[in-house]
Amino acid sequence: MPVILDIETIPAEQLYPTTPDWLRESKYYPMPKLVDLEQYKREDTKEKYRLLNEEMVANFEPERIKEFSVNHFFCEPICVMSGLVSRGNDDLNIREWDICDYDYLLDMIRMNLPLTTFCGKPYDLPVLSLWCAKTGMPVEARRFSALRTPIYDFSTHADLYYLYPKCPDLDTFAKLMGIKVEKHGSGADIYKWHIAGKKAEIEKHCEQDIRITYELAKKTGIII
Repeated sequence: MPVILDIETIPAEQLYPTTPDWLRESKYYPMPKLVDLEQYKREDTKEKYRLLNEEMVANFEPERIKEFSVNHFFCEPICVMSGLVSRGNDDLNIREWDICDYDYLLDMIRMNLPLTTFCGKPYDLPVLSLWCAKTGMPVEARRFSALRTPIYDFSTHADLYYLYPKCPDLDTFAKLMGIKVEKHGSGADIYKWHIAGKKAEIEKHCEQDIRITYELAKKTGIII
């Protein structure tokens, strides 16, 4: 029975660009070309600048985090889960994988091909491949890259994203297909949960995505 794979990511701290305090608090952040530094440096206007821009900075930062967490060059996998259906029933055996276990994960995938994902070819696998390369695991990096097959080749890796590529995301796809699986939070919550140390919340979200992907794979005939 195929393996279902899903990951959650955050911006990698060592690659996440820093923003100078003077720019973060300035009136025209994030457009530095408009900042009047002389005005900002004056004590009688500095506090006014900060108050005026508090809301703007607060709203922009989540978008900035998202920008770097959806680019595989700037992100770090913090939750990697797989789902394997027990033969003879519909029970999903879901487990989380640590970075040191990636070799075993790849062996399990190889023994249970095809791999099934949603957006795994353009995102999940490049993230894992690059992360393995950066952390000194070139063999695993190569093996993850090998699963990035042509987008419409489902024999080794069935990426449901390319089954109906006009559908914007996993949740919308599931709703349109009439699949009712409880959803725990959204991708926008991952960074907040990570900062708050709520690892269980991230794991639950990832697990639910695997269950949704499994139901979609059954409904679309990828898994029979």
